[in-house]
Amino acid sequence: MKLNTILFALWLAACPAWAGGWKTVRKIAQVAVAATTAGDMATSWQAGQRGAVEVNPICSGRFGLRQTAILGGMTAGEMVLQLIVMRHHPELEKRVAIADFGAAGLHGWMIVRNSQIRRIK
Repeated sequence: MKLNTILFALWLAACPAWAGGWKTVRKIAQVAVAATTAGDMATSWQAGQRGAVEVNPICSGRFGLRQTAILGGMTAGEMVLQLIVMRHHPELEKRVAIADFGAAGLHGWMIVRNSQIRRIK
């Protein structure tokens, strides 16, 4: 239920942005990616405390400080790369915004999955 509320709030926040063009929508999508990445890291950390092992091969093992730094760095790197691409190819604004909302949705699914993990024996 919490995820539905978060997604609805993100959708409401994005509605006025359509009048501002795709650049504004892309910025809102980047905020959504950052927020859901933080949520994914938090729930992964909690699942790791319950004995779960990270499924992502880049962040293999129990989720901890190292994996948090890797995921945060990957998200920051993605955003920097987007800024560079947008500077040279502004016509890709719409595609990047849609891809970011897709990534935010994927992270939202991971938040739900991680929060459903029970203690592993």
